Amino acid sequence: MMSKIDEVFRKVLNDRDIFWYKVEIFDEKEWAELQQIFDDYIKNKKKDSKDLVKRKIDQKIKFIQRRNIRHEDKNKILKLLTALKNSVDEMPNLLYELLNTLNSYGLVKCNLPSSRSMEIFRKVIERYDISTVRHFFITKASKESNPHVRKALKKVLEYVEELHISGVSSEKIAYFVRKLNSLEKYWEVIE
Repeated sequence: MMSKIDEVFRKVLNDRDIFWYKVEIFDEKEWAELQQIFDDYIKNKKKDSKDLVKRKIDQKIKFIQRRNIRHEDKNKILKLLTALKNSVDEMPNLLYELLNTLNSYGLVKCNLPSSRSMEIFRKVIERYDISTVRHFFITKASKESNPHVRKALKKVLEYVEELHISGVSSEKIAYFVRKLNSLEKYWEVIE
């Protein structure tokens, strides 16, 4: 059974208001298919399934090479896809976790403020009651000029309240919130 913080962690990673896809590499349907094939390999040790995963990634590499994407992004995507393909042999457990945590896969950008700003949110969560935390988030979000950041902060507040209602300690919630924008690297963990 998944802990509440793990459940919220998964929700946050798949929340497009917090982690916006600059380029979606595998949509939900493609990712689920890849997950199912790799699952078959892990559980039944079918070499055919392993090879099929690699072929699907190769097909995606060819597709991305033909697409008109900003050069810098295209290079990053191709690097991610190569790492994804290599992880089939080199890091199957990590790939399995990635496939089962994310609903889709892409090049992401975190819409939250900087780590430094998120540190302030951490301090408020640790030191004050939930009504003060709520007020702080709403005030910060309303003063934010970027609508994407504003929406992301409101979503984080929802997750903070969900964790609080579930009885997760303020220290754990604070740490979780402090580290949210660093989760952008989660998609790159296999590199």
